[in-house]
Amino acid sequence: MLNSNLSQYKIDEVEKMLHCRDPKYGFLTYKCFECSTTKTVPLACKSRICSQCGKKYADQWADELANRLFAVPHRHMVFTMPEELRVLFEADQSLFKVLMDAVSNTMQQMLKDKHRAVPGIVCVLHPYGKELNLNPHVHVLLTEGGLTKAGEWVPVSFLEYGVLRRIWQYQLLSMVRRVLPRSVENKQLIDKLFREHKDGFYVYAKRRVSKPRHIASYIGR
Repeated sequence: MLNSNLSQYKIDEVEKMLHCRDPKYGFLTYKCFECSTTKTVPLACKSRICSQCGKKYADQWADELANRLFAVPHRHMVFTMPEELRVLFEADQSLFKVLMDAVSNTMQQMLKDKHRAVPGIVCVLHPYGKELNLNPHVHVLLTEGGLTKAGEWVPVSFLEYGVLRRIWQYQLLSMVRRVLPRSVENKQLIDKLFREHKDGFYVYAKRRVSKPRHIASYIGR
């Protein structure tokens, strides 16, 4: 029995994937007019979640992204949230937009406050974990530096991760609180997450990216 919470486009994508390269759902037949040899090729599903077809889209996206990145050092980071907060995202997936905006605001605040510069940011949402459990987190490709209003490049190779974690916590919880229905339960949850995570929310900050194309392929999968 299908989960009634699934949107129709998700159901359609899964149905397409299940019938990928099944000749019952379409095929092309090629014939050589010289020797009369024929070859039948089942059609691909072109679903983005298909293990075969989806890789093509991910590789194409990675190539396009790599061509648009600035020729400067980048950092790969992963922004996470506590498990208690995931329940809200499961109930209201419009919060994913809030999540992405909160990541962008966090990194802009980090560089604007101290360096008066705007960084280049690529955010990619991963709604699920490796076991396909709901685990919203955001992969980020961040330039190590940013542009000032005058168009000057300011290199920034060091980030204070303690500060970064607290800003991330503040941005995410503040933005989520603004869009949630006002209720005692929601207020108690937000207050609890501020109180119990005094060091902020965890950000996995990896080392400098030497080959942005490889990271683009990884986060775009």
